[in-house]
Amino acid sequence: MANILTERSHPATLASPQLPIAADGPFKKSKDWLSYIFNHHERIIRDIPEDTESQDLSNLRRLQKLAPRYISDSSHDDFRLHCDDFGARNMLVDKEYNIVSLGDWEFTYATPTEYQCSLASWLILSKPHTWSQEDYDHYSMQLDLFLQILEEEENRRLGTGLIAEAEARLSKVIRQGKLDGTFWFVQCATSGLFFNELWERFEKFDPINFHSQVEG
Repeated sequence: MANILTERSHPATLASPQLPIAADGPFKKSKDWLSYIFNHHERIIRDIPEDTESQDLSNLRRLQKLAPRYISDSSHDDFRLHCDDFGARNMLVDKEYNIVSLGDWEFTYATPTEYQCSLASWLILSKPHTWSQEDYDHYSMQLDLFLQILEEEENRRLGTGLIAEAEARLSKVIRQGKLDGTFWFVQCATSGLFFNELWERFEKFDPINFHSQVEG
């Protein structure tokens, strides 16, 4: 029964050791969802060896202080289903490389749409918490190519009703998320057991946003 998705008036989530569970939701606002996530991270940290707990909690508190920069002021935010394992490893394609199926939906849950739209970490096979400098450089190249193609498709669809206005472009949200630190904030906030690894990569790969916002 733990893995049954229950639906009520607002988004619910699948039970998982790393993610919000249905009994603790659904959530109306991004800040409520984040509050649960931060509390969950703290429970995980308190289960690790004591010699590392203090620094881990300190880093978590610093991440929490960033939240007001990255949450909506809306009284009722939009939530969508999000698959944490979305990526090339879990796709089936036909002979023309058209995606025909997606698999591995175990870690699927509801998250604020504003956060989902800032992520495109699935563009390379490795996960962000394992990225080396070479991986990050490769990801950045793939992201530039992806955004170029996405913008071309958005231009084609603009005015058809699928994209109502230029401000609604997904490419703009993704690009801005990389520029202002939203990408790494969301990665850290939804990281589960990999918070420390992602926190270190936030500082390493986005030092301008890290030092101006985390230490500012």
